[in-house]
Amino acid sequence: MTGDVVFYSYEDLVISYYFDEEATRVIEVTDLNRRRSLCLGDHGTALYEVSLLNIEKQVSSLLEGKHIFLLHATSLEKNGKGILFPATNAFGKTSLTLSLLEGGFKLLSDDKVFVDSDENKLLYYPRRLRVDRDTIRRLPQLSFLLKRRSHKFLRHKEKRLFSVDEIKLNAVCSETPLTLIMFPTIWINEGSKVVTSKPRDSLLRILQCFQWPMTIEKRKIAFELTTRAPCFQLFMGSEPEELRKIVLRCVGS
Repeated sequence: MTGDVVFYSYEDLVISYYFDEEATRVIEVTDLNRRRSLCLGDHGTALYEVSLLNIEKQVSSLLEGKHIFLLHATSLEKNGKGILFPATNAFGKTSLTLSLLEGGFKLLSDDKVFVDSDENKLLYYPRRLRVDRDTIRRLPQLSFLLKRRSHKFLRHKEKRLFSVDEIKLNAVCSETPLTLIMFPTIWINEGSKVVTSKPRDSLLRILQCFQWPMTIEKRKIAFELTTRAPCFQLFMGSEPEELRKIVLRCVGS
């Protein structure tokens, strides 16, 4: 085992992310009660993404017993403060992630993130970023992806996978307190802006981002998350710098 190790221990459940001797990213989940492990290595192919999805339900089921829930969301950290951007597909989460990374934010996850409801923390989730050709053409730092092939195992074959390490080193955060919730919406024809999200709207939006099946416990956690942290609706315009300033102002950095 080499390199940085991200390690979580919850009594009888242990989660480790690390690089092995061949510099392969590995996720390992061990259930000590049942004496079994789920271990998966990222060998730089889309097969890792497919395999990760296959064990995702098993991992989520184990973690939910510890009050840790997987949400469909982008999550980043700035100066020790965690921002959760809950949204399903086609809400511009990856473009938002790339914009904030340029502003010195650190990434926990671009698409799905673990939320520890007892500790009110966001936890790193090891998935690659994925972008379409339009996004690649818009952002010069992603031009190297134009030569990269898509993969037959990907559901969205027009998208390209890449690791955050390929565009920015030391830009990953393992865990951070949840400080702010912002619901992103694409707002191309106007400048970026932010408005306070009403409690009922916040609850309905975040419920859509929990993994199915929906349970009473998940509804309770959704209510707690949206009452602990201030909630806003973020309308994302086309100017990255303006967008970064708005998020920084909201997070108080």
